[in-house]
Amino acid sequence: SGSTCRDAGTIIAVASGTIFNSVVIWHCHHTGGTASGSSEATSVCPVLKLTGHQGSIYRIAWSAGGTHVASCSDDRTSRIYRVGNVTGSAPEGTEERDADVVLYGHEARLWDCAFVEDAADLGFEGKILITASEDCSCRFWSIDDTMKLARQAEGTTRQ
Repeated sequence: SGSTCRDAGTIIAVASGTIFNSVVIWHCHHTGGTASGSSEATSVCPVLKLTGHQGSIYRIAWSAGGTHVASCSDDRTSRIYRVGNVTGSAPEGTEERDADVVLYGHEARLWDCAFVEDAADLGFEGKILITASEDCSCRFWSIDDTMKLARQAEGTTRQ
């Protein structure tokens, strides 16, 4: 799985899920020149390794503004990481970071996750994270100080 976050300029952060139970965030920066010009340079380097999953990563989602990354895995969890401003200047080396929040509750692997910044039309106050699982359920998690399960929707059939 992979996902990008871009600032207003020439910096792109790429989050890449791995089969090695982690997410790697790459910092890509383009400096000057045109596509055919010789003064053009692009640097790409890993800046963060997000750890904690016990299985392959199936989906990655960026929050609006790119300050948080959510991942979901075949270990039946979703994890939220505070990554700060990854489109800023790149630090030296790759920093490892554990999840700030681990969301448990699904009975099978998670296939997808997505942040919803304003979920008032869905009956929520503030932000939510939605996760979807092979267990035929979709869960809505309140993204506030409690990080609790706010609502669950079950599939109509299981085969």
